[in-house]
Amino acid sequence: YIRRPPYWEGALAGERTLKGMRALAVLPDNITTDHLSPSNAIMLDSAAGEYLAKMGLPEEDFNSYATHRGDHLTAQRATFANPQLVNEMAVVDGKVKKGSLTRIEPEGVV
Repeated sequence: YIRRPPYWEGALAGERTLKGMRALAVLPDNITTDHLSPSNAIMLDSAAGEYLAKMGLPEEDFNSYATHRGDHLTAQRATFANPQLVNEMAVVDGKVKKGSLTRIEPEGVV
């Protein structure tokens, strides 16, 4: 489950400035690292599970998020993957929706 990420090679290896950044989440005080980077079992209907299934991995071999932390392609799909996560930016019809959601700005789409 280890894959070398391309982040530090080629064009990304040079100096960068950060511009136009926006928040991904506004979280309450009771959030733990397990909400942000879970280590529990990967479910088929999660973003990581759908990715692994597309890659041809049988569901019984998905294991947990913790076993895939060395693979950036799976790990990036695990971030904020807790179905009970409360992101105060994810407001639909006046109510905060739970799950792996955010609001895209400036459009305001959840």
